[in-house]
Amino acid sequence: MFFQDYFDGCLPTIERMHLDYNLTDQAYTFHLHKNVTELVYVASGNGIYMVNHQHFSVEKGDILVIESGFIHAGASSLHNPMKTLVLVVSDVHWKDKSAPNNIIYPTSYPLIKEGTHTPYLSSTMMELWRMYREPKPDTELGRMILAPLLVLLRKNYKDTAPHWKARENPLACDILSYIYNHYAEDISLETLSQHFYMSAGHISHLLQKEFQISPINYLIDVRFSKSKALLINTDLSIAEIAYTVGYNNPAHFTKLFIKRIGYSPNDYRMLHKNIPPEL
Repeated sequence: MFFQDYFDGCLPTIERMHLDYNLTDQAYTFHLHKNVTELVYVASGNGIYMVNHQHFSVEKGDILVIESGFIHAGASSLHNPMKTLVLVVSDVHWKDKSAPNNIIYPTSYPLIKEGTHTPYLSSTMMELWRMYREPKPDTELGRMILAPLLVLLRKNYKDTAPHWKARENPLACDILSYIYNHYAEDISLETLSQHFYMSAGHISHLLQKEFQISPINYLIDVRFSKSKALLINTDLSIAEIAYTVGYNNPAHFTKLFIKRIGYSPNDYRMLHKNIPPEL
């Protein structure tokens, strides 16, 4: 049976791939994706991911599968910060109709620890990373490389742990998702109150109860998480990045970046840009 035979129609699509590098154990940036799944490969270091209120300790060689709609966040350890390759996948359609749009089964444990398949998994992730750093990657070849990896994960990591369920408040997730998807806009407690037809106090209470963070602090977390990714993965100027993440004053953005991250944007870029993940 060829790997194409496992899929119903077209092969899954690679939406994007990027390198994440967290310098220290910074605060979680909770978010979710409604139409894509993330494969997070830990190229070096260690840390913690939180997926649907469950903690996973990750280290070099691990792969974490974060399905569509799962709220999640990650943070590096203080002394051995993580470098992770994040592969974002869409259009997953298995012929097997048990969770046909999930990469793995709902009963499967989403953390794949280093083991027999590590050489293949790590080399495949690195090959895809090299491809998708090119200005015009061969997307069809990328799909052909990705598909056997997904089949391996689907078939070899079934029923590896007791079933686990989401426990988040759906409304709190919707608020979090709205902020995450509109972070570059002029968001305030007042605009959130108008959008969700509830008081600002109730919105703040929900996020504090579910995720231990205020709406505005979460907005700032998202903006700086996005800005770090842009510094590492693009050649945009500091001013362009400031505007992209919602700051109209680049000098103010730089001041906040230094206060929050501990480095200027330029210094952060020089530290981490074009550093290949270690294997």
